[in-house]
Order: sequence, then C-alpha cells, then structure tokens
Amino acid sequence: MDNFWKNYQIRLEPWGIDYDTPVQFSAEETPADIAIDLNVEQPEWLPCQAPNSTPLPERLLFVDGRRRVDARFMGRNGHDLVVGAFGTVAVGGVLVDRGQNQAVCLKPIVRRVIATGGGFQAPKTQIPVPNGGVGELSYDLIMSDRANDPQTPTNLIQEAMLTEESRYASQFAAEPNLVVVRDGPLLYQPYRSPDLAVGYVKTMGRSYLKGDYGEILWQLKPRERTPIFALGESGSPKRRWSWYLRSGQPGINSSALGYHGLHGIVRMDLYGDVELELGIAVANQMCILIPEYASTPTAIAGPPRT
Repeated sequence: MDNFWKNYQIRLEPWGIDYDTPVQFSAEETPADIAIDLNVEQPEWLPCQAPNSTPLPERLLFVDGRRRVDARFMGRNGHDLVVGAFGTVAVGGVLVDRGQNQAVCLKPIVRRVIATGGGFQAPKTQIPVPNGGVGELSYDLIMSDRANDPQTPTNLIQEAMLTEESRYASQFAAEPNLVVVRDGPLLYQPYRSPDLAVGYVKTMGRSYLKGDYGEILWQLKPRERTPIFALGESGSPKRRWSWYLRSGQPGINSSALGYHGLHGIVRMDLYGDVELELGIAVANQMCILIPEYASTPTAIAGPPRT
C-alpha cells in the first residue's frame, strides 16, 4: 500500500453516504449580479413559434453525466487533517439519426476518482472487488484542491464529471449536420463543449425574467419559446444566448392533468459568440426537436379531500 494511506492514517467514514448532509454542488455559471439583456432578438416580448420552413439537422446527440460518491475518508498526520472521497463519474450519449429513424446508445466513459482537500495528493490506487468478486477497481483520476472542508471532495468529483461531459461532447465537434444537446447549463472554459452545443436546463434554480417579462412563461404553449435574451456582458467569454421553451405535444392540457402552469418549461443555452442569426435558427430548431423527444405526461392524483 502506498505511504500516503499509511502516513495519514486514512480511514473510511463509517456512515453511509446517504446519511451525510445532502449538499448539491453546482458549478454555477451565473453569479447573482450577471448582466441580462432582454432586447436581443425583438423588442416585443411575445411567444415565438418556429416557421414551418425551419430546416432540421439530420442527427442529434444527447449527452448526460452522473456522479457518485463511493466512500468518504478522513485522515491526519499530526495537526494536518485530510478529507477525501472515492468517486465514480459516468458520461454517455444517445445518437439519434432522424433520416434512418433510429437511436443508438454510444459507449459511455466511466472514470474512478480519488478527490482530496488540503492540497494533499493521493496516489493511483487499485482496490480488489470484495465478496468473492473478480478483478479490481482502478481509481486512476486523482484530483486535489487547497480547500479542505467536507464539501471539497464532492466538488472535485462534480468537476471531474463536467470535464468528462465536455470531452465526450467535443468528440463530435467536427461532425456535419449534427447538434449536441447537453443536459444542464453550458459552462465556460474548461468545460466548454462544441460551439453549437445546446444546454438543456430542466431545473430553474433562479429566475432570469422579472415582472411582466416573466409572465410570458405562463403564456407559452407547447413548441413555443420566449425571445432570445443574453446572459453576461458583451464580449465576455461567459456570455450566452438563452431562451425558455415549453416542451410537450400540442393539445396536452397540463392543467387538466393536474400539473402546475410551468409544467414543461425548460431553459436552453447557446454560447454567446455564436452569431445571433444562427442562434435564432437553432432556437427555432429546438422548438420542434425538444418536444419531439419529450415524454408524455399522465394524470396525477388530485389534492386530498378534507
């Protein structure tokens, strides 16, 4: 065993990871005071529909990633405290060929991570599979940060996942007539995807549209979107085009099914150095394509009777 594990008397945290305080790290791409420009595409804020003549790409690549904390550990050497975790990240994609009317699950990327705080650097480590299993787990992605609190290892494992998502999507940067759809907001360097990647944000962590502008979200029908707005200062590498759309098929009455008025609303991102005219074309494509691959809602139970 490497001296790192002996020198710092590393021991696994005995509690299961589900018992730890659930902290969701988010590589937040938008600070609270980010500049928002609503007068980008058109002065009137009315729902937008894709023209019937909108050309569509032949292929779509949907990319998503997952992370898991396998086990947390802690150690010390004198007054030096070490916090860390073993983790696994996986990234996969589904390639949709619209011309052939088929979808293929691509080979995923799976990386095993050792993440440590305090600037301590763990070695690459192989762990035999227990309980009579065959083989071993190879934790060969080593990550460290100067921060040294219990959240640090989780942050690093999240960072590993974002990096692998970016690398996975970038494999297809030169593919013709293909649009990459990444789950989650588009992030700036070093997690940048191909220029024409689209970020698909299902969770509205904050509201970018205030007052009368926000009212449009309740008015959108399936396959309609808001006008494009800009997040970030002009010329900033963090600038993005963004818009909301309502996914789902026309004719579905969310209210009758028991869903709230923002059911099906998602936010989408494009990098801000994409020409606005091209950005509008992509936004119109998403009005057609995202609902096409959406699930179909079913009725839910009504409120309890009193």
